[in-house]
Amino acid sequence: MLTFKSFQCLSQLGTDDDARPVIHDLLNSYISSAQDFDYTYVSDHDGYVVLIEQEDTEKELDLFTPPRKLEDVFWEGVHVCGDYFAAVFVPNNRFCLTCVIENSESLPKGLRRVLCANLVSHTT
Repeated sequence: MLTFKSFQCLSQLGTDDDARPVIHDLLNSYISSAQDFDYTYVSDHDGYVVLIEQEDTEKELDLFTPPRKLEDVFWEGVHVCGDYFAAVFVPNNRFCLTCVIENSESLPKGLRRVLCANLVSHTT
């Protein structure tokens, strides 16, 4: 699992990584949304993006309280972004965690079912 709280965090990915533009766009939406309200984005208070790696898809993650598997999370919504799911978790009225999960054949069936059940159309 890789965490992205600023554009500088994108250095964790290669420039040709398929997830990079997806994560960049999501980070940009966090930052620009804050600026729209004359607010400075603070990742630990406002939220951030997490790239879920294959080994994370079937274990309990401490991103959530209490720790749980991704298929047990109550997702606010899920969008398809290219070859990835962007699953949004909103635990309170200020913080938003976006999990980027590759839409691959190796995705566990239970997780795929939950993500697809929570799909919402992407709005701009």
